[in-house]
Amino acid sequence: MNRATPNQTDDSEEFIRDLLHEAGDPAVTPRPEHVADLRALILDSLGAPRCNTRKRSRLLIGSGLAALALAASVLAVVLFRPENAWAQVAQALQRQAWVHTRSLGPDGKQYGEGWFSPKTGVVAVRHGPNVEYHDDALRTFVKYVPDEGVIYRLPERPEAWAHDPDPFWGLLDAKGPIKLPFPGMEVTAQSRREVVEGGRTWNDIELTLRVVAGDRVQHMRFRIDLRTGLPHSCVFGGIEGAKGMTLYDYPDHGPADIYDLGVPRGAKVVDRMPGDDLSRVLAGLKAGRVRFDDYRGIEDWGTGSIVNRIWRKGRKWRSETLLPKGKAYPWFPRDADAAWWKAHQNDYAFMVGAICDGEKVYYYRAEGNPFAPGAKQPPPVKLSMTQAINPSDDPFMPWTQSFPEHISHPDVYQPSDDRNFLVDPKPADGPPGTILLRVRNTRSTEPGQSDFYKLWLDSEKSYVAMRSETSVFDGGKGQKLAFIDTMTIEQLARSPGGVWYPTRVRRKASTPGLGEEVWTFLLDFDVAIPDELFRPLK
Repeated sequence: MNRATPNQTDDSEEFIRDLLHEAGDPAVTPRPEHVADLRALILDSLGAPRCNTRKRSRLLIGSGLAALALAASVLAVVLFRPENAWAQVAQALQRQAWVHTRSLGPDGKQYGEGWFSPKTGVVAVRHGPNVEYHDDALRTFVKYVPDEGVIYRLPERPEAWAHDPDPFWGLLDAKGPIKLPFPGMEVTAQSRREVVEGGRTWNDIELTLRVVAGDRVQHMRFRIDLRTGLPHSCVFGGIEGAKGMTLYDYPDHGPADIYDLGVPRGAKVVDRMPGDDLSRVLAGLKAGRVRFDDYRGIEDWGTGSIVNRIWRKGRKWRSETLLPKGKAYPWFPRDADAAWWKAHQNDYAFMVGAICDGEKVYYYRAEGNPFAPGAKQPPPVKLSMTQAINPSDDPFMPWTQSFPEHISHPDVYQPSDDRNFLVDPKPADGPPGTILLRVRNTRSTEPGQSDFYKLWLDSEKSYVAMRSETSVFDGGKGQKLAFIDTMTIEQLARSPGGVWYPTRVRRKASTPGLGEEVWTFLLDFDVAIPDELFRPLK
């Protein structure tokens, strides 16, 4: 769901979790400032200089360092090279019955605990009273919510976004992918050395990390037992000197179910696994996104001042902003059709906003104001952030509003402990001939405001969302509804592959004064799309 940024509060967990949740839930249109907010939090936790005047926001586990340590340490051993050395560690891990981790904060106190069985694929996590138990074979997991005294049975999500992975699966990858579990950071240096401590010889792998386009760094060190080839510990150091740590051990037995983790056996169980009707809807929406044809397109906001060029090739994509090249305002025609844009788009300069090479998104920003009088066009741009995407066949898309196949086939995530999905085959309102999918906030305290969003879908036309309503909240503690963001598809076309998509979309907010926009999408499916377009800029 969309949320405005809250002011500083004493609650240290929910805000960053909300940002991460929003990034992984692109069905509900992400805010343009979302990436900036998330990057700001990372910079805060690193102690890096900030030009943003936002106050320090709430953190995940009491401190930014602890949050990063939790995410990084469980994945730390996937980050080093060479690959043959990593293969030995992966093989040693695969032979273990269980891998057990304990995460410690800078004060030495334990705040998290995890178990993983390489043989069965079971993953269990405990953070205070909050417990999850995942069974890969069943593609389900159960989650205990202590405030409610309820165990939720929920679907696993193979297409989970890149920064919410199953951390233990990475430990078994002999190729050792070097991907960080949080956005906007990169490995800038790494080294290996043998050390003797406590009468034993260890292999220490040391990494230097920095925020993309930043100049402040942090250091990670993880230790491998040379005798067993197994990870022993990982330390993640902060600029201020505090350090978080994860310790590894390898017991013969682990938890057989969620009750072995201390969950009361009398707790109520709520099953939220999708039924047949919902499964068909989710499958139809996914097919409309992932099976869409390759194209070059124009995204026109209809104002004469905002036009983007978009590209898609499989899971790769690119977005560019058109610049007027000294033309008088309005810079772009308000009623140009596809033929006009095909003939005249190169009359304009193009400034890259983001590129996805299928594995990472590279975000760019202009150096200076590209619209200022006399500004160079296209202006020089610099990398502002990177973000890994998940390797599934339905990759995470952070810019859903720019691409018509994502506007019309939004990713509605999955049922969870705080949201329930309802399918109404014959709704009383909405576009004719559609079915209604409601995603309800089961913890809403506002009367009549229980929907995160509603989608009216045409099952006869590739499950296109002919109308969607998204709840936008004010970001305060009570999450009061601010307004309803409505998208209505007014015109459709069909791709060569047979998937329906919008050519005209009207966007309107329920609050007076927020305005109304009409977007036009003009796609060209018969055009060369070289792979060079999707390589990061040098």
